[in-house]
Amino acid sequence: MEPIVSVIIPVFNVERYLRRCLESVIAQTYSNLQIICIDDGSSDRSGEICNEFARLDGRVQVFHQKNCGVSEARNKGLDLAKGEYISFVDSDDYIEKNMLELMVQVLEKGGADICVAQWQYEFVDGRRVIDNRKINPHIYGKKSSFEFERFLYKGSYENSTVVVVWNKLYRRSIIGDIRFEGRIQEDEIFNDKINAKDCKMEIIEDQLYIYSQNKKSLTNQPFSASAISFLDVLVTRRKLFQNDSYIREKTERLYCNMLLEYCVKAYTEKVRLPQIDRYYDELRKMYKSLCCEGKTDMKFRARIRLFLMFPELYCRIMSRRQSYPINDLY
Repeated sequence: MEPIVSVIIPVFNVERYLRRCLESVIAQTYSNLQIICIDDGSSDRSGEICNEFARLDGRVQVFHQKNCGVSEARNKGLDLAKGEYISFVDSDDYIEKNMLELMVQVLEKGGADICVAQWQYEFVDGRRVIDNRKINPHIYGKKSSFEFERFLYKGSYENSTVVVVWNKLYRRSIIGDIRFEGRIQEDEIFNDKINAKDCKMEIIEDQLYIYSQNKKSLTNQPFSASAISFLDVLVTRRKLFQNDSYIREKTERLYCNMLLEYCVKAYTEKVRLPQIDRYYDELRKMYKSLCCEGKTDMKFRARIRLFLMFPELYCRIMSRRQSYPINDLY
């Protein structure tokens, strides 16, 4: 008998997109599914739409809860999941009809713990913008999760392929008791904890997940103090991969640059950053580690030292310039 795939769909105020999402899951060529919809306190018709689909298809299960955020919604889904395999789909996105069939075949045949598919970015007018031919093929094939984690620092597309949960099919056993934390960057720390187990990955070329532009999503909001929580992800990542010199160095460098970048943005937009002193303390630790290992140049050292001695002056100077090119942050 085919193994069960539990598809976890957190739902919150997405009535405009939800039918498309659920229809794409129900229409999968792989049929042995447990489709878990967690209605996270929606105030629109999203909950009703979930109930409607549950009446039409017995594989759809709906759980309604007060609004707790996407992490708690996904965690509830994990608690309810019965499948050997786990998949996550965001309710404003959708998937190609053969996505789960192909990914199950990969895991059943190759014995990997996680299958990773490619994804496509779709604008509201239907345009898809990621050209598969331009993706560096070095990302494809069988990898250890440590090798896969290093793609975080190889390029923006590779980075996105690593950090998200919705382009992956997980063996339930590799997730174990790992759960999502927080409301921002929750995918990253979840995947970091799994990848730190040094498990087996298989990355395929097929673009099977359609990520739709939604201007109301958290990733499209203006800068706010909550953005600094990404630094907590980096602190955790550094601990998890402290024995991998490449990941540790890149994470330390990214932390240093991102803290400075956040402070400049906060200064420019007059946003108060909470608990900033503890982030400064981590900055000093990571900067010291980089210096001790000879991983800094004069320009980098000058920037960090100026910031640590005169943070307001540094922010004032940098606020008059453009933000760092993304390649300079790694």
